[in-house]
Amino acid sequence: MEITYSPLFAEVVQLNHLLDEYRLQEYWQCALEIFCTTVKAKAVSLRLLEPDPLLSSTIIRVGELAPSAITYLEGWEKSAVTGVEAPCHTWLSIDGSSECSDHALHIYIVVEQVLRATMSFIFAKEQTPAMVNEDELLGVVHFFAINGLRSQQLHATQKRLDQVHLLYQISQAITSTLDLKTVFHQTTELAASILQAKAATLFSIDTKQRELVFMVAKGAAAQVLEEKRIPLTHGVVGWVAMHGQPLIVNNTQKSKLFNSAVDSQTGFSTHNIVCVPLRIQDRTVGVLEVLNKESEEGFTSADADWLTTMGQQIAIALENAQLYENLRQEQDRIIKAQEEVRNQLARELHDNTAQMLSLINMNQDLARQLLEKGKLEKASSELQRIEEYAKQANREVRTLLFE
Repeated sequence: MEITYSPLFAEVVQLNHLLDEYRLQEYWQCALEIFCTTVKAKAVSLRLLEPDPLLSSTIIRVGELAPSAITYLEGWEKSAVTGVEAPCHTWLSIDGSSECSDHALHIYIVVEQVLRATMSFIFAKEQTPAMVNEDELLGVVHFFAINGLRSQQLHATQKRLDQVHLLYQISQAITSTLDLKTVFHQTTELAASILQAKAATLFSIDTKQRELVFMVAKGAAAQVLEEKRIPLTHGVVGWVAMHGQPLIVNNTQKSKLFNSAVDSQTGFSTHNIVCVPLRIQDRTVGVLEVLNKESEEGFTSADADWLTTMGQQIAIALENAQLYENLRQEQDRIIKAQEEVRNQLARELHDNTAQMLSLINMNQDLARQLLEKGKLEKASSELQRIEEYAKQANREVRTLLFE
């Protein structure tokens, strides 16, 4: 006798609030449990062909599955994914004998002519295909699956929009203020937030000392880390700085590159890392590191790609900040040099030229007195001495001007 699934649709619809809250893992899990109970299947398996950061796994299964059934499902799902064209659904016997084995109903879920997922029902041998209302079941399955898949796509689109908006904010902040320290604090914090991570650090590279400098740190150990230095060749950050390539480490305990020295100093426990270089053309000017993503799967290549794009904006700001700091230091040096020259000039004018001019004035007064008394020979001698003093003063002034 064929079973109808009229209540099934209503129960699945009631799960829509989970989609509104982006609780996708609960949505898929609860729906499969409802399907398994309603259709009286031994087990139900769903395989999603596109990963999602909100899901711990793209394969969700409920019910009782023997090891042989799991092996069968894994083989069939793999062949279904590599298939050129997928039918709507198909019945297959698990061990090849339709008379004495459990059998499976495999459903292909196609959205916009693209295979997005597969769903398999495992039935006991006593429940024959004739007892399953295929049309009704297929309708509910497609409604449930397409609802979930569209919600995933909506969430992914919203996340991309948030990331684009964040990049726009960073670009605006960088171009609208010279207080780049504040900008770096904000962008580092936003990077950690958008990737749902607990900490982030921004490093500049001191090429002369061959060291990485903690410029900005967001997280529990921020105050301890800022302005600290580590060798350029140490740890994951050092590898990224040396090679100019992004790196993901989702298990620091198994990574040979991971250096636990910073954790020991700060008391922070690092579990996973995504680290990207900040590059200007073919030069790496810094490194951006985000730590401890909250999801179980850790960081993904999509996270690294987005962080790299964000890093390009920060790299420009970091380069500008370093150029600005160099200009400021050069300006300070010039001002200091000018002050030193000014002081030296004042000393030389006081000790040499001013003294010489005073002698000229004194000798001129003496010469005038001698002329008044008619002592022409002595007056001529004083005038000659005044001429020599004037020439010497002139030479000193020219020397100062030349210097």
